[in-house]
Amino acid sequence: MKSHKKDCKCCAGKKGEDKPVPALAKLKKEDWKALNKYVDKYKDFLDNARTPRQVVDYVEETAKNHGFSKDQIFINDNRTNIALVDYSDALLDSGLRILGAHVDSPCLHVKVNPLKTCPLGVRIDTQYYGRIVKYQWFDQLVRVLGHVVKDGKEIPVDLEGVIVDIAPHINAGIIAGKTVKDAFSAEDLDILTGYPNKKSLLKRLGIEEKDFMRAELYAVPVEKTRVLKDLIVGYGHDDRVCVFTQLMALLESKVDRTSIVFGVDKEEIGSTGFTGAQAVFFERVLDQVVAQKKHTLVEKVTDSYERQILAQSIMLSADVDFAMSYRSQNLFDPQSNTKAGHGLVISTYNGHGGKYGGNQVTAKLMDQLMNLFEKKGALYQVSGSPSKVDGGGGGTIAKYFAQRGVQTVDAGVPVEGMHSKTEVIHKGDLYQAIKCFKAFLEE
Repeated sequence: MKSHKKDCKCCAGKKGEDKPVPALAKLKKEDWKALNKYVDKYKDFLDNARTPRQVVDYVEETAKNHGFSKDQIFINDNRTNIALVDYSDALLDSGLRILGAHVDSPCLHVKVNPLKTCPLGVRIDTQYYGRIVKYQWFDQLVRVLGHVVKDGKEIPVDLEGVIVDIAPHINAGIIAGKTVKDAFSAEDLDILTGYPNKKSLLKRLGIEEKDFMRAELYAVPVEKTRVLKDLIVGYGHDDRVCVFTQLMALLESKVDRTSIVFGVDKEEIGSTGFTGAQAVFFERVLDQVVAQKKHTLVEKVTDSYERQILAQSIMLSADVDFAMSYRSQNLFDPQSNTKAGHGLVISTYNGHGGKYGGNQVTAKLMDQLMNLFEKKGALYQVSGSPSKVDGGGGGTIAKYFAQRGVQTVDAGVPVEGMHSKTEVIHKGDLYQAIKCFKAFLEE
């Protein structure tokens, strides 16, 4: 059996085996009590908010339960974008504090003409959404969630199914000489429903076959979230852990400046379209905020005034980062790696290759944030894109807000197995992210 090298950076040596990770090391009794409550709430959130709309529903309900009024909650018509506003007495001219995340996760989408038949009954054809690990979805139970809009009314859909694989006894000819990509074709990600024919399935759903053309349907894993001692294992940490931690921070903060916490859709496919970060949802929210603070009509809010506000504002683009593990350590720059259990990750830049397609924070803002978090005792770690140069990378919604004139930095929870159907985070990082986001909002 191959053993780890002595200088393995992902596992503790004998001297450190009994020491807690930094994110848990200095917690007091009341901290542990709060952490355990967060873990329970977060586990419930992950299990019950698996589509963008379910995330928005959860955030809205939680905000209302904490006293937020209709003037503080903004939701787009499709219920896939949401913003919460906490108004302060400070002038808007002093700038806003903004926390932004995305509400979508990699999954499967149902096609517009999805129904097929086979000896095992009716199956549903899908198209993957975002960058998934395709082979993980074979041999898995999934849940089809969403709605059909018919004659202006919504018909909810909730259906379980299974994506089957071929027995290893007979699949040698299919996978021989092929890459993993070619051996597991996306066109084979069909969902068996258990219904013998189309008529019986459509009757169960209460729709006609053509109604799939006016539907928004997602297929997500059925498996529930598990807590393995200090680890939280489940589907959708990217980016729901940031949605959750920024929500908790806002609800528990006494903001010094007017603060906006929001979530947008479509980040996993480039933040495009009507509900993505490149659209005008944020501007519409800002219009309403300025109008309410100025006691004026939205029509009288000027673009130049809003640009002045944004120029004085700071945003944390809350999105997850890669966590190094024993399987991925050789892919990381050892001087820039990101570790689970070491607190919130502040990414000084992202993108790929020569920082292409990413966002880079200014040294001045990094200095401000580092001093703030250290003053508040909120644990953080700093990385660039943690992989080796030309080793991969990715982007977030940060650059779209930086382009709007907002000082923006990426900050989020480290995740191992990102975009897999069972991602992993450390519960200490969940707690430290909330502390960091609270410090930011109260600064």
